[in-house]
Amino acid sequence: DRDPAVFHHIFHFYKSGVLWIVREMCPIHLEEEIDYWGLSLKDTPFCCWTVFQEKVDEIKDNLKVDLELRAEVEVKYDNEGFKNMLFGNVRNSLWDIVENPYSSTLAKAFSVLSSLLVLFSIVAMALNTVKELQKYNIYGRTHMEWVEIITIVFFTFEYFIRLVTTPNIKMFLKSGLNFVDMVAVVPYFVQIVFEAVTGVKDLNQQEERRTMVRMSRVGHVLKVVKLMRIFRILKLARHSTGMRAFGFTLRQCYHQSSCILLFIAMGISTFSALLYSAERETEGSPISSIPDAWWWAAVTISTVGYGDVVPVSVLGRIVAFTCISFGIILNGMPISFLFNKFSDYYAKLKAQERPMMRNAKAKTVLLVVVALVLLVLHLFKDLRADKKSAHLRAGVSKGNRAITTVTRHKRLWPRCKRNTAVFNITGFGSLPENIKDFLYYRHCRHFPMLLDVPDKCGGAAKSAEVFLLLVVKSSPLNYDRREVLRKTWAAERLHKGVWIRRIFISGTRGEGHEKRRTNSLLELEQREYRDILQWDFSDSFYNLTLKQILFLEWMERNCPGARFLLNGDDDVFAHTDNMVEYLQSLRGNDGSQHLFTGYLIQGHGPVRWKESKYYIPAEIHKEDSYFPYCGGGGCSPYLPTQPRSYTTCPIPFPFIPLMMRTWGCVWPKPDSVLLHIQAFGLWD
Repeated sequence: DRDPAVFHHIFHFYKSGVLWIVREMCPIHLEEEIDYWGLSLKDTPFCCWTVFQEKVDEIKDNLKVDLELRAEVEVKYDNEGFKNMLFGNVRNSLWDIVENPYSSTLAKAFSVLSSLLVLFSIVAMALNTVKELQKYNIYGRTHMEWVEIITIVFFTFEYFIRLVTTPNIKMFLKSGLNFVDMVAVVPYFVQIVFEAVTGVKDLNQQEERRTMVRMSRVGHVLKVVKLMRIFRILKLARHSTGMRAFGFTLRQCYHQSSCILLFIAMGISTFSALLYSAERETEGSPISSIPDAWWWAAVTISTVGYGDVVPVSVLGRIVAFTCISFGIILNGMPISFLFNKFSDYYAKLKAQERPMMRNAKAKTVLLVVVALVLLVLHLFKDLRADKKSAHLRAGVSKGNRAITTVTRHKRLWPRCKRNTAVFNITGFGSLPENIKDFLYYRHCRHFPMLLDVPDKCGGAAKSAEVFLLLVVKSSPLNYDRREVLRKTWAAERLHKGVWIRRIFISGTRGEGHEKRRTNSLLELEQREYRDILQWDFSDSFYNLTLKQILFLEWMERNCPGARFLLNGDDDVFAHTDNMVEYLQSLRGNDGSQHLFTGYLIQGHGPVRWKESKYYIPAEIHKEDSYFPYCGGGGCSPYLPTQPRSYTTCPIPFPFIPLMMRTWGCVWPKPDSVLLHIQAFGLWD
């Protein structure tokens, strides 16, 4: 029941003692087969190991690009922000028309009209400089000026509609495309203001004032502002997949582009100095200094060759020939690379947009029906929460003023409100902001679950098959770290006859669009690996304990039979194989005893220095010392999570003994029952 193609190489290893790797093999599949047969990549020759690592890096890069390309298409303003807005349904419909061309036929027509007017405005701006066309006037203005006015009115109206209907004004103002829209109309209104102040309507026809305008700084500023109209062409990026693919290519290849620019700068500096040295003693040479030769070197390396500056001496021409050869080689390097990248990204963007294009007609037909449904739902505010979870399979349970809906994918809780009673704490106003935020929400225990894997342990009934569950705290943005862990010590596998499983626990980062974009990327990652738990709380250092509490509640529901639990961070490396072997060698590893490993810390108290990352004020922890606790990673059988009230602590390690005292457990003395080891061989 194993892959016969891979077994051929396994069989060859047992005959020759060398494990060969073919580049065409999938590295992930190959790793699984090698682990199954009890082999290691250390048995491969260096050349095969190099090929294997190159393939892994290639897959990793492709996956990262695919995630970002999906985000380029999928990450949009969601419709949730319109529900609590005045005239939310109307603003939502207008927003879809101006922002999402695939939402309806009207939106598509608006997109085409906007693109055509951009092109007309650029053509009109160019033709308005032709003197032969300036004599045909309508009400004192040329035809091209009227085209300019019409397009400006449309662009202003378009920008105003976007500004009024946006669900997030901060995100709107930060958008690069919206900045381009503003730049497209601002120069025209600046020109109107300038003409109103100076009384000049047409600078080109006012001969008596031409000299004054040229000498005026305001006149120069106006010329620059009018020139900014050319950037209207960038508005096409909103409706052009090709322009977005081009911008995405530049963002992805900025390392290579930076290297090319560096090589060009090196070439200009080198060949300009060589030409100056060769020509400085030559009579009639146009090169009088190295800066004079910079222009010649730049033109020559680009292989344009204007011919305005040429070397005179034989040695100078030899330098010029060398510079030309260098330019030909340099210019040929990035062309094929950038073209291949652009073609690949363009094809992928089109493929991601194709489903939306197919659904455009269906959305047009259903537009009226959807509007009526939204109107009915808006009349019943209680149906809003039901609408969110209607597609989820649920069992509803009630307890302590909270209704929890346990679903296949998510666990929904009412959003916790901050505790305003903390304002009565003496000295609260002088506390750091992160401490204030912790005290605001210290009472909160339940947060909406955004990502869930309830079957990670095979279900609660089969969770006893999991011997070691790796629980890794990870920030949503740490994609690279999670990728490394999945391929190294946190890989899910069968070792010594027992299963090792992996789960990442995370919160959210940022606000508004940044938060939605990060969550979308994490959701795409979840589709690929199904190993992430995410709750809707701020992922910060002071919420590490909250992560632990939420995970223990999840474990009680979905993985109560897991034998051992390893808590770790995504910036550490551990030898999980050694851990399994060590835990198997212990007596009482059937769950009858608790085990904590790490560096024993006792007699230490909270840090009272405000500038410290670990600062804990007396308002959070009154005692001057913590109970003994183990720092670093640790293993323990399943911990009880009885629904008792306990006070949280921002630092997660001291929180464990505090929590055990709440459970009624007696925290043993360091010299008696508490197992303390230096964890030699378990951590790298």
